[in-house]
Amino acid sequence: MLRLPQRGFACRYRSHIQATSRLISVKIGLLMMHPSYSSWKAACKTMKDQKRRLRCYLQWYPFSVLNTFDWQLLSSGNFFSAYIKDGAFIACASMNYVTSGFIQKQGASFRDSTLISPIMFLYLVAFGIEYQRCFADPREDMICEYAGDLANNCAQYKDSYRRYCDQKRIAKSQYSYYLKTDLSNFYNSIDVDKLMSKMQSYSDKNFSATDCLFLRALLLYCGAGKFPTIQNHPTLSFLATKVYLSDIDAELFRCIDSNCGAESFKMIRYVDDMFIFINVSNESSPFKIKELILNKYADILRKNGLALNLNKVEFGQTSELSLAEATESCVDFSGHYTGEVIEDPPGRISQLFEEIARMSFERNYCQQDFKAAVVPSRFLRTFRQPHRPAIRCGYPSSSVTSR
Repeated sequence: MLRLPQRGFACRYRSHIQATSRLISVKIGLLMMHPSYSSWKAACKTMKDQKRRLRCYLQWYPFSVLNTFDWQLLSSGNFFSAYIKDGAFIACASMNYVTSGFIQKQGASFRDSTLISPIMFLYLVAFGIEYQRCFADPREDMICEYAGDLANNCAQYKDSYRRYCDQKRIAKSQYSYYLKTDLSNFYNSIDVDKLMSKMQSYSDKNFSATDCLFLRALLLYCGAGKFPTIQNHPTLSFLATKVYLSDIDAELFRCIDSNCGAESFKMIRYVDDMFIFINVSNESSPFKIKELILNKYADILRKNGLALNLNKVEFGQTSELSLAEATESCVDFSGHYTGEVIEDPPGRISQLFEEIARMSFERNYCQQDFKAAVVPSRFLRTFRQPHRPAIRCGYPSSSVTSR
């Protein structure tokens, strides 16, 4: 599933990053925001704490084979000073390789993605942890979640997505109408230069022009000239959601508050999906308010290089809104995969097979064909991981090449 990178393009951006890194190292008097040692240690701990889940994703797999000594070395002050402090890792071929691949979405479709070296992955996590500390969000009374939680050293989407779903349930009980929106081709449409400008604007002068040059070159290098899509990367989700969409959400909030005629409203976002819950007075038309909001939102998005996915826009009464959560990854279904050995967590596996048997029986299949399914001990071995070779910070594929 992996494709060879465009070598000429990649080499050009690698040279750009290396030149920028050298520039940073000689600008002694500039305020710089390369990840601090505390952010680097936090990034290492964030990934180490994923434990067994590290084996579930190709991008995270190299971290799963590191032992305690490897993690101590990686998070040490000596390693940080030698490779991370001034961005010198980008000059090391084993730390700067990038290749192209795919991420399977729900169903059978695939999304283009980038597979990067573990050190580069950790560097971007550390950079995100460092930046979010100084980020001043211009949003007002709005819920905004992204895939991960850098402030709490969480790299996985699950907790933030559940918070988003909880907020939707609360809003459903308080508002009469809802408007659901989605953005078209979100990550690929992000303008990296606009992103850098927004990062500077909302960092209280803690994100310097020199940092901007380095991060811009690094993102373009990883994304082959555009904002990269990297599997399960919390920093990229943070930058795309909390930073790039920040002024868009703030402007839309002001417009709804002052011009659209809604009696009250609530905006709840998860990455590019946003729900706007609305209460309407008896004198106002909910459909007119919906059109005003959509037109204004589309206009604001257009100025930032984004567009609505009209095929996914929904509007209606909250009483008709189904808030079933999106299907989680198959490795997450039990809710116990992180940090625990699966030994039939409180009957949930047996309940799963009983449900399969019940549904199959209702479809006129033979019930006896599923009797064995309710005995979890016969199926537990399906969930146990096979032995993995002790690869050190590398991917289990010889087709991964540096660019």
